[in-house]
Amino acid sequence: QNRKLENKLKAVEFLWSNIELKNYPSEELDYSWKKLLINQFHDIIPGSSINLVYKNTHKEYNEIHDICDKLIIKSAPNLFKRKKESFVLVNTLSYSFKGIVIVPDDYKGYNITSHKGHTYPTQMLNGQIIINVQLKPFSFTTFKKDKKMTTGLEKESGLILENQFVRYEFNDNGTLKVAYDKEIKLNFLKNDGNVLSLYEDRPLNWDAWDIDFYYKESLLETATVENIDKVVIGNVCSELNISYVIGNSKIDQKITLGNNSKRLDFNTSVDWSEKHKMLRVHFPTIVKSEQASYDIQYGYVRRNTHKNTSWDRAKFEVVGHKYADLSNNDYGVAVMNDCKYGYSILDDTIDLNLLRSPNNPDADADLGKHSFIYSFYPHKEDLIRSNVIEESSLLNHTPILFDGYENQSTKSPVNFIGKGIEISAIKKSEFKNELIIRAVETLGRNSGGDIQFVGDLLETNLMEQKNISTKKMVKGSFKIRLKPFEIKTFRLKKR
Repeated sequence: QNRKLENKLKAVEFLWSNIELKNYPSEELDYSWKKLLINQFHDIIPGSSINLVYKNTHKEYNEIHDICDKLIIKSAPNLFKRKKESFVLVNTLSYSFKGIVIVPDDYKGYNITSHKGHTYPTQMLNGQIIINVQLKPFSFTTFKKDKKMTTGLEKESGLILENQFVRYEFNDNGTLKVAYDKEIKLNFLKNDGNVLSLYEDRPLNWDAWDIDFYYKESLLETATVENIDKVVIGNVCSELNISYVIGNSKIDQKITLGNNSKRLDFNTSVDWSEKHKMLRVHFPTIVKSEQASYDIQYGYVRRNTHKNTSWDRAKFEVVGHKYADLSNNDYGVAVMNDCKYGYSILDDTIDLNLLRSPNNPDADADLGKHSFIYSFYPHKEDLIRSNVIEESSLLNHTPILFDGYENQSTKSPVNFIGKGIEISAIKKSEFKNELIIRAVETLGRNSGGDIQFVGDLLETNLMEQKNISTKKMVKGSFKIRLKPFEIKTFRLKKR
C-alpha cells in the first residue's frame, strides 16, 4: 500500500496542477500525505509492529485511497468535456508510456481509435478488456469506440510466450527454462528461472526485524504445479496462467508478455498461510558482474555481488525499490516489482523476497491474500544506457482513465524533452499560488534536457521557501543541466 499510495498521491497532484490553483485540494492532499508518512514509521512499514497497529494502518491506507479516488473523479469536469463512447487516458509521468491498459467493458469486441486516428485493437483477457497504447509524457489523450473487430483470440497448447523481440519457454513444473532475446541472440537464463522457493525463517533474535544469513541452507520446498492453462495469444498480449501449491499456501500467476515488449510480467496472487516461513523467487542469469544496481529514492546504489569480505557477506539481503539490475557493458537483466523491497544478488542469480510470516510481535503477520507483480526484463548494454529505469516506472504508474470524457483543450503546463532527468513532481506550492516542479537526475551522470513551460519559472530550494536564483525564465523553454543524482526545484507562476 505504501508504494501504491506514494504514486497515487503524486498522480492526483499532477491532475489538479492542470486546474486553476484556487481550486487545488491542498487540505485533502496535506492530510493524506501526513497520514501516509506517519505510517512510514520504522516499525510500521517493515512489519515489526503489533497487530493492533496494522488494523489502524490498513484503515488509514483505505481512507487515503478513498480521498484520492474522490479527487480523481472530482477533477474530471474541470479537465474534460462529457462525451459518450470515448475516454481519456492521462499519463502522469515525464516518460512516454508504452504498455497495456484496462478499458471499460463497453469496448469489448471493438477497435479503439485515438484522436489522431490511430487504431488500437482490443483483447478480452481474464474478464477484462485491454489495449496496448503509447502515450506522450504528461499527456491527456482521447480515445473513442471504432468499428467492430473481425478477429478473435487463438489458443495454443505450448508453454511459449513469444513476440518479435523475445521468446520465453516454460517447463511443465512452471519454471522458466528459456529467456531468449532475439535482438541480442542470447538466452539470458543459466538455469531454470521463476523458481518459487519456501525457506524456514527463524532468526536467532528479533523475529520480525531480522533475516539470518543461513536461511539459504533451510530450503523447505519449491512450488509444485496444480494447473497450467493453455497459452492465450491475442491482439495485445500473450498470457500463461499457472496455479501452484507451496507449503500450506496457494499461488496463482498470470504471466503476461505484451506484443511490443520484452518485459515479462508475473501478476501474482498468494493465499498465504505460513508461520516462520519466507517465500522467494529467483532467476539464475548468464550475466557476470562484480556489482549490481538497486533502485532507491531519487537514484540507485551499487553493491557487490560476491562475498569476498565480511562486509559483503553481511549484505546478503539489501533494499531495492522498483528494480534490481545485473548487467555488464554489453547486456543485462533487471527484475522489477510494484511493491516489494528486499533483494539478494549473489554471483549471477537475482533473488526477490516476496513474503514472510514472523510470529512476534504480530502472531498473524501477513496471513491472508496478497497481490503483486514482479517482472523479468532483459536488455542491451548496462543500466544507464538501457531503459530499465523508465520501464520500472511504467510498471508502477498505470495511466489514469476517465470514462465518458474527451479532452478538448487541457495541456500540461510543463513538459520535458531529454534523457536521464525525471520530473518527479508537479504540484501546488506549499506557500504561494504557484506550481512546484521537481527535477531529478536518475542515471548517476551529467544529464541535460529542455523543460518546456507556460508562465514564469524561478529556481527555489527543496523546501520551496528561498529563491536560489534571481534570474526569472519567462514562458518558453529552459535548458537544464543536472549533476549525478542532483535534485532541483522550480517555482512556476502560471500566466
